[in-house]
Amino acid sequence: MRRFITGPGQAGEPCVTLAGEEARHIGRVLRMQPGEQVMLLDGEGREAPYEIVGITAKEVALRACGPLVPSPCEPELRLTLYQALPKADKMEWIIQKGVELGAYAFCPVRTRNCVARIEKGTDAQKKQARWQRIALEAAKQSGRARVPQVSLPLDFEEMLPRWQAHEAALVLYENEEQLDIVQALAPVKHVKDIAILIGPEGGLERDEVAKLCQGGARAVGLGPRILRTETAGMAAASVIMALCGEMRAR
Repeated sequence: MRRFITGPGQAGEPCVTLAGEEARHIGRVLRMQPGEQVMLLDGEGREAPYEIVGITAKEVALRACGPLVPSPCEPELRLTLYQALPKADKMEWIIQKGVELGAYAFCPVRTRNCVARIEKGTDAQKKQARWQRIALEAAKQSGRARVPQVSLPLDFEEMLPRWQAHEAALVLYENEEQLDIVQALAPVKHVKDIAILIGPEGGLERDEVAKLCQGGARAVGLGPRILRTETAGMAAASVIMALCGEMRAR
């Protein structure tokens, strides 16, 4: 069944009218017809089946044929990716793939060795708006019922209080040789709120890792090979989702 994300408060209503891009996609691209069913997603993790009852050039009218329920496509685990700003457009790829893997939210971070510089103000707001659009499109493509939020880029010190509020947190650190990610996850697999932080191309400084680990976070390795920043986050997210039971067959 085709899946579409609606505006706030629409999914779950007895009758819904879609306009704009979603209506064009249903009527002109997919050429769907009255009588066919679609799944509407509320963007907050719930879904409901609807039947198409009418299509015009600009709108699609739908009637509910089932209740609004939690979506089986949404993970119970809330995995937040803190990504040190990477070069070029790598952040876009990280967000897209992170959404597909089930990430709950993204927080871009300015660390000391970041080559990319996104200044506060209009530049950061434009970047954040673009990243949020990418998250929306990735959520649609992957069948997510919730659109992960992408925050404005934060300075390292500004990010710390948010980082320390998570139930469990892991810092991916290439110089950590004693504790790997699988070992670190063993005692916290039951936790439903996990954060990971990925450093930039130039890596994290030792004092940054020390500050991140204050309050219970742990530095972990990803094996003997050096991974690119965009690879490391996706590798870690995949391991975490699998070990926490979020990649089982539905």
